[in-house]
Amino acid sequence: MNTAIIAAAHPDDTSANNAAKAAVAYSQGGKNDWFLPSKEELNHIYIQRSYFGITAEFWSSSQYGIGHAWDQNFANGSQFNGSKRHNFRNVRAVRAF
Repeated sequence: MNTAIIAAAHPDDTSANNAAKAAVAYSQGGKNDWFLPSKEELNHIYIQRSYFGITAEFWSSSQYGIGHAWDQNFANGSQFNGSKRHNFRNVRAVRAF
């Protein structure tokens, strides 16, 4: 739900400058129901990180005030709020199962 709200709130953004729209635009394996995970979902992925082998930082769909969103650091497990103006974070699209 967060992803849909973010994408709708920023109609002029493109997937190049909007993490939620990048997740929605992603298609893999013929699937088109990808979304930007919440901070809780990202933390669950972090807990299971041995299956994924990732060590980057990823945006979540969870807001922290107007200008910030929660990020997950896969190198050390920390979650922090980062400015939405920083576009150097990665996006990890996920699907519900």
